[in-house]
Amino acid sequence: MQSIGQDPHPPGAGGRPPFGRTARAQDVIWPARSGPAVAMRLADRPIEPGVTLADRFPAESVLRDLAPDGGADDALAIVARFAALRVVLLATDRSLDGPALSAERDAALAYAAGVPAGAEARVLGQIARLAGRGPDGSTRDLPRLLVAAASAAERRGHVHGAFGLLHTAWTLGRATGNWREAAGAARAIGELSERSGARRAARLWSRRARSSERRAAAAVEHRPAT
Repeated sequence: MQSIGQDPHPPGAGGRPPFGRTARAQDVIWPARSGPAVAMRLADRPIEPGVTLADRFPAESVLRDLAPDGGADDALAIVARFAALRVVLLATDRSLDGPALSAERDAALAYAAGVPAGAEARVLGQIARLAGRGPDGSTRDLPRLLVAAASAAERRGHVHGAFGLLHTAWTLGRATGNWREAAGAARAIGELSERSGARRAARLWSRRARSSERRAAAAVEHRPAT
């Protein structure tokens, strides 16, 4: 597929979006934290396939699934997914709190309510509500919900969104010492990479899953007896 437009930020190593797919450019409007709305150009913003994120603003990877020929239902799901993951990222890195974070949460809940698939709408709403409590809220429950949302995204063929959600689940699992959840997210990324033909990424995430599983086992072994 021929890409449209030119990325104003030249790519680094890699040269392809996740799993070797070429994303079409889209103009996406999202309110800036201060000042008027800003237009963000999504063109061939490449990352090393299935290995890491290179987002220029929170949850950008999710929006790479937008396509000019995509249906309205798909577009609604992508925007709701973006809004929910944005709340997670802004809350966990403490970029926002208080009324500002609540406003992001309320927007995410409104978008989630518009997703036609009831199960996907519910899980995105749960993510927004939990993350909207702030970084000291129910962070340990988020990886499981993010993995569920990623499964729904992949069922729609939205591999960018699935990868962004799973990568966040893995990161949160590691940050909170929830190694079992981190292992599950890493395993899911490896399987997603394998299905997408990204064998190098699949091997990498399989190793990361095994490493997290070892940490989870060690944590259980060293847990004080009650």
